[in-house]
Amino acid sequence: MSELGARLQRSGAGLPPPGGDPLERLVRRRDGKRRNERLMAGVVSLALVGGVLGGSLVVLQHMSRAPGHVAIGPMGARTGTAPALPDGSYVYRTATLTSQGYFTAGSNQLDHLAFTMTTWWANDGSGRVEHGCITSGCETSYGFGPSGVFDAGAFPTDNDVTGLSSDPQTLLTQLEARSGAGGNSPEPAFSPGPELADGVTVGAVLDAAVNILEDPNGSPELKAACYDVIRGMPTVEETDGVTDPAGRPAVQLRFEMDTWGPVDYFFDPTTHLLMAEDSGGVGSADQHSTTIYNVAIVGSTDATPSADQWLFPEAPQPSPSP
Repeated sequence: MSELGARLQRSGAGLPPPGGDPLERLVRRRDGKRRNERLMAGVVSLALVGGVLGGSLVVLQHMSRAPGHVAIGPMGARTGTAPALPDGSYVYRTATLTSQGYFTAGSNQLDHLAFTMTTWWANDGSGRVEHGCITSGCETSYGFGPSGVFDAGAFPTDNDVTGLSSDPQTLLTQLEARSGAGGNSPEPAFSPGPELADGVTVGAVLDAAVNILEDPNGSPELKAACYDVIRGMPTVEETDGVTDPAGRPAVQLRFEMDTWGPVDYFFDPTTHLLMAEDSGGVGSADQHSTTIYNVAIVGSTDATPSADQWLFPEAPQPSPSP
């Protein structure tokens, strides 16, 4: 049987190919995380009932830790310099994905796929979403959500980050609370690792943090706090003094949180914002996916960043296909 035939047979059986097809992983995360990313609606409700900060932390920190659970020590304050997002300003982000070795259902296989998503997001939930294919016909293989300009509260996302803290220790407690058996998003079956608390694995917390990083909404401060949460998890490998796939200086965090193998995440050494991620290709050069991010703060949904508005060095963007 040919390799393509074997991969299609595995797909039909509902099993991932060895090492994990990287774009299939992204498509599954795009769809699968929707079930567990109504992120903090329930926890925020508890915080409001419990009162301002004091009562909410009592609720959030009431996690049962039994012998055998992994204890995570205090993380301290956020270590990056990512700025606050002023009201009336927008986080401008481009996310450029390239992937090879992806196959779709049936007999159709794409050897290469690339696209860019550009977003503007404000604290009030307004913004703009645009996407463009770098390889022709990318929409049929990935499937994008709505695009256009959105009024306050209408930005298209299933990941409500309202009420999430930019303090790493508090954010960890919030993510544990929502990931537990009685939380808003019980531990996904594909998230392995040692338990942090009853029903909460390291993989579940990593999954929640990565969802925040990958989604376009959320302040730079919150995204940078995710870096500190992730690097404090057991099983995460941290390497300083590397470069990301676009050649920018970076700190690399490597970990796996599901059955798809390790993924490398590259963060700006100063702001601790996510600059790139790289998955697949381990022992199989034809299965590889890279996402390159550029992030800035601008004044409107019509604005593109000037040189002094980028939060870390800008990576060149490929030109979309017509």
